Amino acid sequence: MRWLVGVVFLAACLSGCGGGSGEPVGDVSGTVKLDGAPLPEGEIWFAVEGRPPVNLDIHNGAYKGRVLAGKNRIQITAYTEAPAPATATAGVTSQKVNRLPARYSSESKLEKQVLPNTGNPYDFDLTSGE
Repeated sequence: MRWLVGVVFLAACLSGCGGGSGEPVGDVSGTVKLDGAPLPEGEIWFAVEGRPPVNLDIHNGAYKGRVLAGKNRIQITAYTEAPAPATATAGVTSQKVNRLPARYSSESKLEKQVLPNTGNPYDFDLTSGE
């Protein structure tokens, strides 16, 4: 019988002893504006170094969700359809293109410190110009 108690305890610990990854998380929410107007649709990525990013949808300029606590690098994207380049594979007529400047996405230097077990409101006012 003791072995059964040991197996149950081991199984509980391997499953996270209470669920989840055990890493601290925080709730984030906010708005994203482009040139003063709410960004209609897009994505915002929160990434702690060495961990996979968490992708949250932006709808009508607003986002919310749970991300890992700690220093997060932020990337914001908003894709639109554009004609495919002449060198595209046969039959491909369009492609998705990020309409935001690279300084908010692939070259982003935006960072936020997400605190665990609390709300973290972060608003972003982006500009399309250089």
